[in-house]
Amino acid sequence: MASAYIDIGTSTRQASATRSAVDQLQRTVDTFDQLKALFDQAALGGDWVSLGALLGTTAANAETIYNLWGSATTELHATFISQLLGRCG
Repeated sequence: MASAYIDIGTSTRQASATRSAVDQLQRTVDTFDQLKALFDQAALGGDWVSLGALLGTTAANAETIYNLWGSATTELHATFISQLLGRCG
């Protein structure tokens, strides 16, 4: 059975750009995951004031950022991104 992994080379400019984009996407997903975990701890129990202080913004803005960040993190783990990273990452 063939492997599902797809090796992307770097021998052409397009291949190199594709490899770089996949690597950047993986770093982005990792960064969003790490910050989401940090935000979860800072905002434990709905403590938006603490998260706001961490982010240098108001409690209301911190809550908005938290909710948007959570949604974006979920999208970064959506099927196609996960499949791309799993097969080419």
